[in-house]
Amino acid sequence: MNRNLFFISMLACLSLLGLFAALNSTPSLQANSPSAKKPSLSSLTKRLERAIDFRSEKQIKDTFKELGKLDSSGAAKVIIITTCKYRDLKLKDTAVAALISMKSKAAKKYLYKQVKSNKSWLVRCFLYSVLPKMEGEDAVEAFDAAIKSEKSARVFTYAVDELSEVKKPWAIDLMITLLEKFEKNPAGKTHATYLIEALQIATGKGIEAGADWKNWWAASKAKFEFPKNDGKETEKGTTSVIQRIKKRKEDHYLKEIAEGDIIVVEGKFDQVQNVLKELGIPYELVDRAEIQDLSLRKNTVLIFNCHDTQENIIPGKTLQKIAKFVENGGYLFTSDWELQNVLQKGFKGRIGMSTLTQEKDLNVKIEPSQENFDHPFLRDVFPKDPFKLQNYRWKIDSASSTLRFSPKSKVYPLVVSKELGQKYSNPTVAATFRHGRGSVLHVLSHFYQQRDAAGDGFALQQILANFIIERQKWRKKELEKKKKK
Repeated sequence: MNRNLFFISMLACLSLLGLFAALNSTPSLQANSPSAKKPSLSSLTKRLERAIDFRSEKQIKDTFKELGKLDSSGAAKVIIITTCKYRDLKLKDTAVAALISMKSKAAKKYLYKQVKSNKSWLVRCFLYSVLPKMEGEDAVEAFDAAIKSEKSARVFTYAVDELSEVKKPWAIDLMITLLEKFEKNPAGKTHATYLIEALQIATGKGIEAGADWKNWWAASKAKFEFPKNDGKETEKGTTSVIQRIKKRKEDHYLKEIAEGDIIVVEGKFDQVQNVLKELGIPYELVDRAEIQDLSLRKNTVLIFNCHDTQENIIPGKTLQKIAKFVENGGYLFTSDWELQNVLQKGFKGRIGMSTLTQEKDLNVKIEPSQENFDHPFLRDVFPKDPFKLQNYRWKIDSASSTLRFSPKSKVYPLVVSKELGQKYSNPTVAATFRHGRGSVLHVLSHFYQQRDAAGDGFALQQILANFIIERQKWRKKELEKKKKK
């Protein structure tokens, strides 16, 4: 019995000694094994793919951090591609942190090259978020060189927006240089407008002309302190719409609206007047039967609520009257079935009905048209950051009329949905076209359906406010011309 206990005790001691030796040997093994210390790009890429399949936010973030530690051009490429491909996963902030942690010449050289020459507008947008946060003059020089040669208006606008948030003297230097450049070029008027707004946001100053900015900055740069964000602005609902209009110093256009400037035609399925009421915009509500006797001034905005296609059919003479009203400078806003009731009949050959939606509740992601994102009707409708579009959706009723138009018709899509385009022939959710001196804006489905203030509800209200403001702008220009005469 004692002998057995002796052997058992010996075996236990040997086991403990072996375990102790193994534990002591682990650090030296790890120290001599680079692969154990730093995973390979291949293994991290596979780990990232698995994390994305699982939609594991923690695993994705941890893998991005590991890729940042690799500090190579290959790791940077994986981060960029993944972030842009899976926008819905909201990886941007984690990706930016991983990229700015890279210090090697190879990684930085790759980033500087891509921001200037990558063919994807989305990749370039993303990298314009990265470079201002990187350390060193070379990052500033790379940003400077890239934005000066940027051909995409959408990317340029986003880059300028990023500059306005940098809060460093070099950003003001660059914006003033760009402003002077675009002021000299008539084709650069839109870019110049964005730069003035960005400078005003960044500095809190109300200066307009490039030369004045240059003089002010030369005198103020040494002691200038960037204004702090007071955090008062909210991003929700109608408050945000009004705040943005005030920020643009265009709220006076809404205050100048006179009786008869906005006429809303009643409809069975829509109530656009409720949106106007929320925005505090005055309007006159009329019955559909009253339109034929209505006096329409050229500076009026005429709004048609969606109505039954079989009831209160608008006579041909009245449709001709509406078309003539737009031709003379009027602005016409229509929703859903007014495509058939008004546009298809009154503006033949411009825009028509394709197929009717079949789903009872179709809820699709929306985004600005890539070609027409800088249209004045879309101003402030969507965030400039393409990585913040995930929550913008449009609710479409069953039997809504999808759009049909040819490139020759000069109808411009403003809001589009890839999901809608995959299900039906046309991805357009909102479109506009000029007719004579006036404009037409049409939206798919109903206003009352767009209730998400954080997403398409805001988009909806802003696009309508912009439409009205643009008509008021033209009215003011016409009055100024008359005074000069």
